[in-house]
Amino acid sequence: MVLLESKMSQTLTHWAAGAIDVYGSISFGAPTVVVGRFEQRDESVLGSDGEERKASNVFFLPLSVAPGDYLAPGDQTAQSDPKAVVGAVRVISLRIAPDLSNNQTLYMAFG
Repeated sequence: MVLLESKMSQTLTHWAAGAIDVYGSISFGAPTVVVGRFEQRDESVLGSDGEERKASNVFFLPLSVAPGDYLAPGDQTAQSDPKAVVGAVRVISLRIAPDLSNNQTLYMAFG
């Protein structure tokens, strides 16, 4: 995974999905900056409901995220609502890939 870590040099912003309020809107945690890699490419993935979906974005991350979270390229921490950020993507699926010795894990978020 050392090779992958050297390729994860882009700044990304992560918003963790929170609770749903009385109006049905999802609240989000404070945005955090992470270092990872972002690629725009089409890929078929399974959503959390088991349905096949088309993802247009792949984020390679050193930390786990959850379906429903949002990710965006760049430092977007000035904006607390990810839906207002151009380029922010809702995570629809997550793949986890540990290395052969199980010392490091690569998380691939699809949106």
